[in-house]
Amino acid sequence: MESNAKKIISFIFKRSGKSCLDKSEFYLSLSVDLKWFSPDQAKIFMKYVIKKKLLTEKNNFLEPNFDINKILIPFGYTPVVSSYEINDKKNEKKIIDVTSLILTKINYNSGERNKIINNIKNISNEKNIFSSVASLLFFREFNIELFDYIKYAENQIFNE
Repeated sequence: MESNAKKIISFIFKRSGKSCLDKSEFYLSLSVDLKWFSPDQAKIFMKYVIKKKLLTEKNNFLEPNFDINKILIPFGYTPVVSSYEINDKKNEKKIIDVTSLILTKINYNSGERNKIINNIKNISNEKNIFSSVASLLFFREFNIELFDYIKYAENQIFNE
């Protein structure tokens, strides 16, 4: 896995022609320019290679800790990113469905569940808003205290 990471790093630095890169320049090359990673994956990859000491971070700049010229990169190189596991358990956010969360708090029979979900979908489509916001609007009509659910809705919106 480190040899794949070294190839990726070498490619980015050789392509730029620079010996050090700004952090944003590094991860934007991976995501926006080359489209090898999503922006979030590129940031996680950057953290991974810094943690593995393949890159050194100094004043928001990155520098390889190995000789990039010794890494052979085949013509037309594109990494197989799907085989490259990027795990950052600390930064993983669990998205909690607001509707399901509220439904577990209130008493409803199983026949009402589909009706409630259809109503929320209708509100979402009608008002052209996220389903989590539509869910909050729907349940507000039943005088349910929703303050605690707003943070879950925000999390859901920013991850949709």
